[in-house]
Amino acid sequence: MRYTLIFLLVFFVSFISNAQYFNKRYDFANGHDGGNTVIEVSDGYIIAGAGEDSLAINNIGILKIDLNGNEIWKKRHNPPESYSFFTGSLESMTKTSDGYFLSTGSVTDTLGFSNIYLFKFDENGDSVWFKEFDLGVNEIGYSCIDKDGSYLVIGFSYSGTGTADMLLLKVNSSGTYLWHQTYGGSMWERGNTVVPCYDGGYILGGYSNSFTVDNNYDNFVVKTDSLGNEEWSKTFGGPFGDASAHVIQTLDSNYVVASKITKYELSGYPQSKARLIKIDSIGSIIWSKEYGSAELGGGLLSVKELCDGNILVLGQGNDGLGSPSPANGYPHGVLLKTNSEGDSLWYNIYEHCTELEAQNYLRHFTPTSDDGIVACGFVSPGATCGGTQDMWIIKLDGDG
Repeated sequence: MRYTLIFLLVFFVSFISNAQYFNKRYDFANGHDGGNTVIEVSDGYIIAGAGEDSLAINNIGILKIDLNGNEIWKKRHNPPESYSFFTGSLESMTKTSDGYFLSTGSVTDTLGFSNIYLFKFDENGDSVWFKEFDLGVNEIGYSCIDKDGSYLVIGFSYSGTGTADMLLLKVNSSGTYLWHQTYGGSMWERGNTVVPCYDGGYILGGYSNSFTVDNNYDNFVVKTDSLGNEEWSKTFGGPFGDASAHVIQTLDSNYVVASKITKYELSGYPQSKARLIKIDSIGSIIWSKEYGSAELGGGLLSVKELCDGNILVLGQGNDGLGSPSPANGYPHGVLLKTNSEGDSLWYNIYEHCTELEAQNYLRHFTPTSDDGIVACGFVSPGATCGGTQDMWIIKLDGDG
């Protein structure tokens, strides 16, 4: 027994010592680069986002790093002639069931018309296919998922008349159009997240100002069936404007909505707190919790439920210092862990560049197989940190 315990202890210490943690930035071509999604692979991590080229043209930027954060390769995929790219938003990339990767965003032609794109690439970052989808108006893709070998894109569509609708698009594994649906009212809606539900339908998260008396944006959550037909929708907000909802379905078949709530305005600047809301299968609130202090830019952007029922959330905070604008400091990333009832277990702040005027944005995270966390975003350095806006990747242990 004694020797068994010694062996287990040595094994455990060896395992912990092999865990790699880092806080690094990555440049494509001295342009404005950023990471929207990070996915763990067997030998490291693949990050997708924007990677400007030497002519300051926005490209799809894809970076692969090893488990120590060392760059393996980085690749840019240029837009077609006379086009420009918007490279999607949070969770703009997903790993597909056939072992490839899929990212979304939009392409805009020289006349200003936008179409959703889907770009499928292999584990080496090389293109498999690239598809455009023109649905008759202007369309923007924000994030995508693979559901049983078909692909869904969430975003919005607009006609240029000052109104827009949340948009859900479905295509098959070859990128052939299957159907699309829109959701919303008479004003402006946008979709950010789509998650498959246990009943075969989908839960969608975004924002809307069609259903408020003050025209401020509220969280907008839509539940659909398997064909995208709306079953119910809900808005959640306060007297001021609130950000998009990022939604997951939990193990108990309810839903958690991650966002922010603006508590007040200071010299015209909204001061917001991070907020989680748990709702039941018909959208009724079970609990609502707020975290941290009210600050400019405070809020939650990416949410996951862990296998033990705890909730891990990534977002933005603000130090509130140093800016000439009142109540407007410089951003930093945050991670929040709660239990299943939304009670805070820890709340941590992260930066890469720490000097005055530096801006540190985290956009997405993934729990890793070594019980850690990897997150991505971008850093805009201050005067002394040097360089241009770069991708930022941080690897943490399970306690952040």
